Amino acid sequence: MTILDGGMAIRADLTGGVDSRTVFSVILHTLQMTGRCDFLASEAILFNSDRRQQKDFAVACQISNFFGFPINNPNRRQYTLLEDESSYITWRRYNLARYSPHILPVASQDSTIITFNGVGGEDHRDFYESFGRGPLGEYIANFQPLFANPKDFGAWMGDLHADIDLPVTSYDSTMPAAVRHYRRHRSRHHTAKQPSSELMGVILGSRAAYECARFLDRDALHTNQLLFDIMINCSEDLAKLPYDQPEKAPQQINFDRLTRLKKIKPAQTGSIWRGPLAPSTPVKTQGRNIPLRKAVEEALRCPEVRELAGEAILQKLQQQLEKLTPTTNLHQNGHLIHYILLADVVCKYRTDVNSGTLADSPAYTN
Repeated sequence: MTILDGGMAIRADLTGGVDSRTVFSVILHTLQMTGRCDFLASEAILFNSDRRQQKDFAVACQISNFFGFPINNPNRRQYTLLEDESSYITWRRYNLARYSPHILPVASQDSTIITFNGVGGEDHRDFYESFGRGPLGEYIANFQPLFANPKDFGAWMGDLHADIDLPVTSYDSTMPAAVRHYRRHRSRHHTAKQPSSELMGVILGSRAAYECARFLDRDALHTNQLLFDIMINCSEDLAKLPYDQPEKAPQQINFDRLTRLKKIKPAQTGSIWRGPLAPSTPVKTQGRNIPLRKAVEEALRCPEVRELAGEAILQKLQQQLEKLTPTTNLHQNGHLIHYILLADVVCKYRTDVNSGTLADSPAYTN
C-alpha cells in the first residue's frame, strides 16, 4: 500500500501454478483488508499472464473473473522499452559468466514500477528430490558433456560436495542439503536474473520466508506447506480455484496441517521519496536477439573460440541457434550460446595479456 499510495505501480505475474498465486494472495489480502480493492482494476496494478502459455492463461482468467479484475490490463502504467542493441548490451553486462540462460530484458530501468512474482517459491520445497550425498543422479549427469574429460568432471563433483558442507545461515541450518544447495546457487542466480531492468519485491525468497521454512519437516517440504499456509490464510477461495495441473492443488494434508493466523490489522502506510515521473516514450522492439546472433556469429569466426569449444559443442550450438528467433528467450536451451560468448571473452583476454594491451582491450573494459 505504501507503493501504491506513493503513486508508483505494481506488476505481478499470475500463472496456473502455486508460487505466483501465493504472491497474488498477499496482494489481494492487503487490498481487501485496507478496503482498497479499487486498485485491482486501476492503471497502478498489472496482473500479467502470458497468452502463449494456454493452461496458465486459462487459469489466470478464471482467477481474474472470480475476483473481478482485468488480466493484462491495457490501461496499466507503461514501461519504456529498450532498443534492441541496448537490450543485448544490458543482458551481456549483467549476465555473461554469471547465469547461463539468456533472457534479454525488454524494458529500461524504471524506479516507479515494482515487480512481484513467484520467484523463490521453489526454495521451500525439495526441488531436486533425488539429489543426495552419493552420485548426484541424472540432473548433475546432464552437465558432463560440458567438461573436456572425466577428471575435470570429477573435480567439479568434489567441489559440489564440499560446497554443500559449507557453514550455513541460521535459517538454512535445519534444511536438507539439497535445499541449501538450491538456495545458495540456482535460486540465488535465478532470482536475480531480472533486476538489470526491473525493481523486484521477492516475497518468497525473502529472509522472512526462509525463517518460516525453518519450522518445516521434510514431509511439509514435499507438500508445499509453507506456500499453502500463506495462500489459504490470505484467501481460501483462491487456494481452491483450479490449477494448470491438478496435482499442484492443496491436498487434504495441507488443510490438516494448516497454521491458522489471526487477522492482523494492517500497519499505517509509509511514504516513498522519488522524483517526478519521466515521460514514457515506448519503442517497438521486435529483434532483441539480432545483436545476440551477430555476436555469436562473430565469435565463431575466431579459430581460438572454435578450438576451445570443440566440434561436438559446435554441432549442438547450431541446434540452439536454429531456435533463436528475433524475440525468443531460450532459458536453459541457450546455455551453449552463452558458452560461446564467454569463450570469445576468454580468447580475447588471453590474446591481450600476451600482447601486453589488457587495459585497452574490450574484454577487459566490459
